[in-house]
Amino acid sequence: TMTTSAKLNFRSCQPKDFLTNRTVNLFQYRARLIVNILIAFENTIRMLADRIKLSTDALIVFFERNKSLGKIKTLGLSIPWYGIPLEKHFEW
Repeated sequence: TMTTSAKLNFRSCQPKDFLTNRTVNLFQYRARLIVNILIAFENTIRMLADRIKLSTDALIVFFERNKSLGKIKTLGLSIPWYGIPLEKHFEW
């Protein structure tokens, strides 16, 4: 089991690979992900939603909807990629 750590800011919903600096398409990683979502509001952790099963398109919609809310500064994402030989670090 690989774990991907992502630090997101909501200026953009285009994730980039830290190492190559190339834009990454989440849809290439297949249908469903188990994600741990941690949202920080102005440097204070207000909400922790643990092990939510989302499809990649639902994940993108979540980012799109929430990036417009000024209070959300960063979102930490821990993704176990089951069965996928992958170790990536993404930045939004």
